[in-house]
Amino acid sequence: MIETDNPVSGDSTPDDDTEVSLSEAAQAVMDVLVECHGNLEAVRHRLDGDEIDVDMDSSELPTPREQVLHIAAQLESCAGALRDAERG
Repeated sequence: MIETDNPVSGDSTPDDDTEVSLSEAAQAVMDVLVECHGNLEAVRHRLDGDEIDVDMDSSELPTPREQVLHIAAQLESCAGALRDAERG
């Protein structure tokens, strides 16, 4: 369900010194926000008992808490990326 681990740069790591323009960072963050919105909707549906049918065992899915923590980490990464791009 959640696939993006590094929302701002494709192959770089958080310690990478690759410079990204503010415009590029903003677009990447917008893309991640759209994904996070969908993931948060899925979590909300799961918590409300309105789970979407998927072709996998529900025990293989991350818990809602795990999903939310992952989303929070993505959003924190986005904030850092915007700050870093703004400084550049």
